[in-house]
Amino acid sequence: MARGETTFDWADGEYTFALPLGQVEELQEKVGCGPYSLLRRLQDGTWQQSDIRETLRLGLIGGGQVKPVEAMRLVRAYVDERPLLENVPAATAVILAALVTPENEPQPGGGEAEEATTESPSPTSEASPPPSV
Repeated sequence: MARGETTFDWADGEYTFALPLGQVEELQEKVGCGPYSLLRRLQDGTWQQSDIRETLRLGLIGGGQVKPVEAMRLVRAYVDERPLLENVPAATAVILAALVTPENEPQPGGGEAEEATTESPSPTSEASPPPSV
């Protein structure tokens, strides 16, 4: 699984979603904020319909299994024609996957993710989603 990918049952089957850089940039243009701000909106209930719609559409395209025309068809059928709250968890999962780098994933600069070996004033913990507002 590549960085930022997540696969889960959604709509009419199992799909892989990802938001590589190109999709993140388009998502920012479509919803007017960056991915972390979008995550906060999804978590605190201040999201807009386009936040959910565009996250899922672009996530499908970025996942590589679905061509843009098919992604639009799926979003029309399973987002536009469904209750709004139904897809908030799916959109949240797609954004979280884009924001959280899996353990042992190559990091910027070419190094591997490593456990902290030096003492720190704060305890280390597993990666977890940011706290809700």
